[in-house]
Amino acid sequence: MAKHRVTVVAEQAWQVVRLEMSIMAQGGYGKFGTLSFDRHTSRTSSTDGTFDDFSDDVVEYKVPNELFRFIKNRRL
Repeated sequence: MAKHRVTVVAEQAWQVVRLEMSIMAQGGYGKFGTLSFDRHTSRTSSTDGTFDDFSDDVVEYKVPNELFRFIKNRRL
């Protein structure tokens, strides 16, 4: 996580999946209550644990244009 950008990397034996999202500072649902999906990519598993965007086996998937609304709960 860096500022309002979130990157999730999930590694499995056969592939690596990366999701890039942004937490919106202002939105219709209050401050920091909206998430946008910016990028979703995957590639076959690398032996060194890196994710190279310029590799031949990177697949980029469509992401929804709609924003994801979430509700913050102080008890969680």
